[in-house]
Amino acid sequence: MDNDNSTSGRNRVGWFKLLEDAGYQYNVVSYDDLKAADFSKKFKVLILPRVISLSDKEAEYIKKFVNAGGVLIADYLAGVFTEFGEARKTGALDDLFGVKRDDSRGYFDGKTLTEVNGEMYSAPFLKRLSYNGALRWEDIVVPERGTIAKKSDPKNKVESSEVIIKNSEGTGKTYYLNLSPVEYTALSRRTSKYGESWRGLIRNILQENGLVPRVEIKEALTKTVGPKNLGDVRKAKVVVEKTGTKDLLITESLFWKKGNEYYLCVVKNPGNYGGDIVSGNGIVEGLDSKEKEIYIELDFKGAVKSLKNLRTGRELGDGVKFLDKWNVYEANVYRLEFK
Repeated sequence: MDNDNSTSGRNRVGWFKLLEDAGYQYNVVSYDDLKAADFSKKFKVLILPRVISLSDKEAEYIKKFVNAGGVLIADYLAGVFTEFGEARKTGALDDLFGVKRDDSRGYFDGKTLTEVNGEMYSAPFLKRLSYNGALRWEDIVVPERGTIAKKSDPKNKVESSEVIIKNSEGTGKTYYLNLSPVEYTALSRRTSKYGESWRGLIRNILQENGLVPRVEIKEALTKTVGPKNLGDVRKAKVVVEKTGTKDLLITESLFWKKGNEYYLCVVKNPGNYGGDIVSGNGIVEGLDSKEKEIYIELDFKGAVKSLKNLRTGRELGDGVKFLDKWNVYEANVYRLEFK
């Protein structure tokens, strides 16, 4: 029950699913990782998912990471409390992000700080959210109603609040996203325009900082072309024509290395909130059981010498683009060799 209604838990899972859907893998780091001398060498981007409480030391290490060339992304209320839960006059990272807050304007619907109403635990998840009257940017909820950038940009404003605040410090960059990913844990939202808005935003930020997904997997679109002459009609001959591609929703790509061999696993990724899977119209888009033809495009420094589907034994050859089939209720597992 706590997992299902905890705003922080839902926020964290929202970030996980958002990154996975956008084609990225991630590490979860601790305070000890953050203060390690080589942290900025190991990681290019640090994300703070609803990290409301920060100590002065943590803030110091984060600033050091950015000054060394790191990219910092946070959503709302970042560092507004100390590690003991005491309210700060200004957030521990407000200067780094270049933000100014006006708490008098309130948060979400203007009356509450908590998104998920646990008292309504028996209601569908999206009905439990305190969003009535909340500001929205491209259908995504704006939590802080009175936060603006010290260098304001009218293009990123929704009424009295700004939503995407960019800043730079040293050789690094910061992005304060005054947006909540909590709704992203609901499959009906992940597969809607809301999900497209989130994925587009995160891909743009990561790619403008040089982070491109190592693999892009899309569904190959086809259409059936009717018989072209009488002979084809008698033979019941039809032609299947490839017409392009479309995004494969709720799909995760996992890489790992064993010795000198690399592996790629493609798997459906609906999450662990089973009650959210079924929408009013039945199973949401992306969870049908049909076998799909997929395009696989790999982005490594060198072309792949050999890609093999270990499940079917099919050799897909060399290059960077491949065509294969996928039963979406099973995992496709590939071995990669490089030239």
